[in-house]
Amino acid sequence: MKISVRHLLILAVVLAGCSPQAEQASGTQSDDNAGVQDVAVTDESETPAEDLWTADVAHVGPLGTDTHFDADEIAALLPEYEIRSGTRSREGEEFATLILTRPGAQNPAVEIVSGSDGGVIEEVVVYEAGRFADLRADIGDTFVSSGLTRADCWPGVEDRSGMVVCYAQNNPYLGYWFENADYTGPDGELPPADVLDAATIAMLRWWNGEAG
Repeated sequence: MKISVRHLLILAVVLAGCSPQAEQASGTQSDDNAGVQDVAVTDESETPAEDLWTADVAHVGPLGTDTHFDADEIAALLPEYEIRSGTRSREGEEFATLILTRPGAQNPAVEIVSGSDGGVIEEVVVYEAGRFADLRADIGDTFVSSGLTRADCWPGVEDRSGMVVCYAQNNPYLGYWFENADYTGPDGELPPADVLDAATIAMLRWWNGEAG
C-alpha cells in the first residue's frame, strides 16, 4: 500500500510548521468496522521504565517499519499482551487487525493494522496510558494541558468527525487524537477553542510511512 496523499500533505505541513487550515485528517476506523469500535480508554498500566516506548519515523516501541503483520512475530516482540484477530473497514476496503489486551483485561490496549497487501504493519493505535516515554501528553490528558496548539491540529472527517488529531512539531509520525463527548461536528472543522481545550486524548496513532 502506498503512502496516502493525505499522509504526505500532513507530514509536509507539520514539518514546515504551517497552518493546518488547508488540510484535514481523517481516522481509519469506519462505522462498519467489525473489529474494535468506540474503544474505552484503558487504565494506565505499571510499565517498567525500560519497557516504555518511543516513536519515530522507523519504529514505535519494538515494532518497526519492517515488522510483518504476523501474530507470532508480534507476540514475540510484545509478550506482555494477549492477541486476538479483528478487522477494520475504511473506504470500502477491509483490513485485518491484531488486537492486544493485557492479561485478564477486556479493553484493547493496542491495535495493529495491516496494510492492504497484508505484508508489514501499516499503523499502530495505542489506547492505554503510560505506554510511552517522553510524550507531550498521554491518554486522558486534556488539550489545554498538552502544550499543543491549534496550529498543530487538523479536524477529523467522516467516521472521525468531531475528533481532532494533533502532531507535535518534532514528531509527525505520532498523532494525538482528541475527543470531546459533547461535540460531534460539523465535519471537517476544528471545534471552538473552549470545546477543544476540554477535549481529551482518546488514542495515540503511529503510521508506517514506508508501508507499501
